[in-house]
Amino acid sequence: MLRPNPVEQAVLEQWGLQVLMEKDCPPEQALERFLTKLSEAVEKKEECP
Repeated sequence: MLRPNPVEQAVLEQWGLQVLMEKDCPPEQALERFLTKLSEAVEKKEECP
């Protein structure tokens, strides 16, 4: 989510989805930042046995 929305967050959490938000992130950089963090998390997980 680009902006916090408590209603959307509550609905998604009822479905078992966790909302990811990046504070102070311009919308035009949000996707790139998300994908970078996702890639780093996957790489870190692959390194652990």
